[in-house]
Order: sequence, then structure tokens, then C-alpha cells
Amino acid sequence: MVASSNMTNQRSEAEAIAICLELALAKVPDAIHWADSQIQLSDIPDVALCNVSMAWRNDSHEVASMLRQLPGRVDSAFVGRRLIECLAMQLKNDRSSARQVAFALYELSMDESLPAGPLRKEAWWFLDAFVLSESGYIKETTDQISEQMMAMLETALESQQMVEQPHAVTPTSAPASE
Repeated sequence: MVASSNMTNQRSEAEAIAICLELALAKVPDAIHWADSQIQLSDIPDVALCNVSMAWRNDSHEVASMLRQLPGRVDSAFVGRRLIECLAMQLKNDRSSARQVAFALYELSMDESLPAGPLRKEAWWFLDAFVLSESGYIKETTDQISEQMMAMLETALESQQMVEQPHAVTPTSAPASE
């Protein structure tokens, strides 16, 4: 039973990393680092982990596909919590990525990858708010919108009662290329 739970957690973590890669919230080296840490914890690592570990020349979508080859069940609630953590970390580490985080929130809310609640219901607003603010249609500045987005992410984290898991992916703090 423990092995099944570990496989679920590993597969769920891999899914969260894959989504972060697809949304450019994580980079291939982040996935490689995670795979390497998982290999070190395993007596007999899955071949998918080994493939990710050696994926230095692959693009992020290829690595996301490799991560999805891991066996196990995906726990959507776990993935949703991880995605919120990733978004909050990205915004905290790099405020200039606020539009990218807003876009990711929009995408994740549309495919219901975020846990149900206020964040998923309001996630679309942030992307629209940046456009409206820059066009002068609303009084909030982009900095204020970023602060509101960070506050909503933090509230979502608190309401999800986040449990720190070892070897979580931490997005790089380099700004996204334009």
C-alpha cells in the first residue's frame, strides 16, 4: 500500500511539473533536478525518471511528455495544490512575471486544473485586469493587480492547508522571454 501511495505522489508531482513546463513556469533543468532526486531515493528507478534525468537536449513539451510516462495514478487535488504553489513561488520570486502567472491562472481555470474555490472562479479576471489597466479602463495599476493576485494565491494556499513535500519543483526566477 505504501508503494502505491508513493507512486501516486510521484506521478502527481510529475504531472504538476509537466503542466508547469507547458506553461513556462518551470524549465527543463527543474524537471531534471526533480528526476535526479527521485532516482536517488529509489532502489530501482522507473525508466521514465531516467529518461527525464538525461533530457538536457529536449524541449519542455518533450520532457512534459516523458514525465507523463511515469506509472501511477494522478491525484488531481495534489496537482492543483502544487500548481498554486508554483504560481505563488513564480510571482514571489519574479514580480515581472505577473502577466505570465495571470495567463497560467486563466489557462488552469479554464481546464479546471485548479482546486474549486474562489481562485478558480476569479482567475480569469487577472489576465483581463492587466489589459484593462494598461489601457486605462480601470484605476488599478499593474502593481496593484499583482498584489491582489499574490494575496489570492496565498489565501488559496492557506485554504488548501499546504503540506510541504520533499523535492518539489521550484520554478526558476529568470523572467520569461518576450
